[in-house]
Amino acid sequence: MGKFISKIKDYVLGLKIRQKIFYPSFIVALCLIFLFSAAFVYIMKRIFEQEWRHNLMTLASTMSMLVSIQSRTDEELGPEREQELLLSLLEPGKMKKQFLYLAVLEPNGKLIGVVKPPGAEDISVEDEGRRYAKRLAQRRIVLVDSLENRMVFASPIYLAGVFRAVLLGSISVLEMNMKVRKVVLLTVGVSLLILLASYFVLRKMADSIAQPVGLLRDAADDLRERRFDSGLEKLKARRWGRDELGFLKESFTFMGENLRQVLERLEDKIALVNADLRLAHEELKKSHKILQEKQKLLEKELDYAREIQIKLLPPLPSLPQFDMYARMQTAASVGGDFYSYRRDREKNLTVIIGDVSGHGVPSALIMVLMREAFSRYAAVLASPQEILTRMNRVACAEFAPEMFTTAFVARFDSQGRKLDFANAGHNLPLFLRGDEVYELDTTGFALGVSPEGHYGLASVELTSGDILFLYTDGLAELRHKSTGEFLGTEKIAALLRQNKGSSARELGLLVERLMREHGGEPPYGDDATFMLIKVL
Repeated sequence: MGKFISKIKDYVLGLKIRQKIFYPSFIVALCLIFLFSAAFVYIMKRIFEQEWRHNLMTLASTMSMLVSIQSRTDEELGPEREQELLLSLLEPGKMKKQFLYLAVLEPNGKLIGVVKPPGAEDISVEDEGRRYAKRLAQRRIVLVDSLENRMVFASPIYLAGVFRAVLLGSISVLEMNMKVRKVVLLTVGVSLLILLASYFVLRKMADSIAQPVGLLRDAADDLRERRFDSGLEKLKARRWGRDELGFLKESFTFMGENLRQVLERLEDKIALVNADLRLAHEELKKSHKILQEKQKLLEKELDYAREIQIKLLPPLPSLPQFDMYARMQTAASVGGDFYSYRRDREKNLTVIIGDVSGHGVPSALIMVLMREAFSRYAAVLASPQEILTRMNRVACAEFAPEMFTTAFVARFDSQGRKLDFANAGHNLPLFLRGDEVYELDTTGFALGVSPEGHYGLASVELTSGDILFLYTDGLAELRHKSTGEFLGTEKIAALLRQNKGSSARELGLLVERLMREHGGEPPYGDDATFMLIKVL
């Protein structure tokens, strides 16, 4: 089957090459031979015609001259002698076998005598005689005309130097046409032989190109299928000339040998690389398994750490002056946000909310440190300003240079009618009184930035129904689940204003629902914490 398909490909390839080389060349040769044959036949016909015309002119001139010479030798040239001399031209011995007729006419066209061979063509001699007599009267030279199948000649006859008669004759050209036919047949035969020879020569030339090209194509197919031995052996088995195809074969063979060597070297390298990759893959699988085990262990440890962190957050106290609610949502298993509270000996309430830079375990550890520092100083110091100043010293001493903490500290008196507060670079809390919501604004650097940090102190008188809303930046910068827009504080302020009569817990749950509607289900991109205190 493969050999049959290969033969079909060779045949098709041969047809394509013949279409491009053989057929155009053969058509050109055919046209040239046809033009040459036509030109040769035309030239030979003209040569034959001129030869016959010359012979007739010579014959007519000779006959007329003989009569003229004879008339001059006669001593007495009377009418009867003239008639006798003119009729002597019509003697049967002077008629050629090709003659159709021979006639003598007077200069005015009157017929003197005519002779025709038996079975000759019926021709109106008198009409032709009058026509040629008029022409000879104008030009007294021998006239020869070629008609359809014959030639007509007319010659003036002079007796004693006087134009006395016209010699008129017509001769058949069948013999000349026979010679022309022989020339035509000979030319056609020679042309056919030349054409046949051209066909075989051009066919041989086309095959001499088609077969090597077919071998090159088969060799290219074998190389493409990586059958180097069979493809190159086909080229080497054939004898190639020292022409362009031979040069192409040498280049192709050289290229094939180099390609085989390159592929063999490449296969060896690929085998080595595959072996190394298999070993690396096995090592990677082992490493991945170990990492997975470590990841699971780390996740368990982080979950445990988160549980510990949540347990470290103090439960909010139940006080007759205040209604309190707090919530912390971490971005990772453990976070850097925190909140806490402390009551001193005079029953004053001090609360804090803070945000440690970064996420994860380092932030959680710093958060624990800051919460413990707050608990220690809030128990002995009455001013939020002093508490932040002491916490800043601890942060500058213990933190890495790139770590810092923002915090807001608020102190409520025991009667719940006055609020003192200070801010260490934290988000400004929202304060609701009646239908008006505004921010509690003071100045101060974040904890851990500079040991010389100064923190401003401010106060506000409280009335029943006032609401203080503390939060971290993770809540204000919570992105929308579709548009990416920040949550901000305007929606929270509107929610507090619309639900100011609700309890702190009810308000906190509404804030949590707002967070889910805006940012989707947790966890979020950053820790989000808030504390809500309502004055009773």
